[in-house]
Amino acid sequence: MRYTIITRSAVTFLLLASVLATLPAEAYIGAVGSPVKASNPLPSPPKSHNAASPASDNTEEPQTPLLVIRFNQQHVYFDRVLRQAVESAEKAKADALYDVVSIVPTGGNNAQQNERLSANAAGNLGSVVQELQNLGVQPSRIHSTTQSSASATAQEIQIFVD
Repeated sequence: MRYTIITRSAVTFLLLASVLATLPAEAYIGAVGSPVKASNPLPSPPKSHNAASPASDNTEEPQTPLLVIRFNQQHVYFDRVLRQAVESAEKAKADALYDVVSIVPTGGNNAQQNERLSANAAGNLGSVVQELQNLGVQPSRIHSTTQSSASATAQEIQIFVD
């Protein structure tokens, strides 16, 4: 009898590949120029859900987000694409954990502008988390964080599945 050992990285890759295979290569939401798709990964999200992971897994690879929502215009309609992504992730792994990372641009011209950017980012993050819950994802399976980025030109939310 022959056994194949699949590492955690391979399982994550297979899960992500199966989910991405069901999504369009690029989905536009809102007006033209507002893509919602997986993009080049920023730093991996915090691994708060992996407290029980084995200590032997010391080589962390950067993760590619399942979905990236860029808030680069006044109205961004992400619910349909988010629903498709969640349905695919839930089919692949019924108890999937979602890391929702809000990337907030820094370096505004003044403190008031930075406060406004932060407030808008918090509202956008809340909207995405609420929509995940509306889609049936239990709050205990959603972890949200915020990161600042001097290189970001607009606020974006990256959703990772674990």
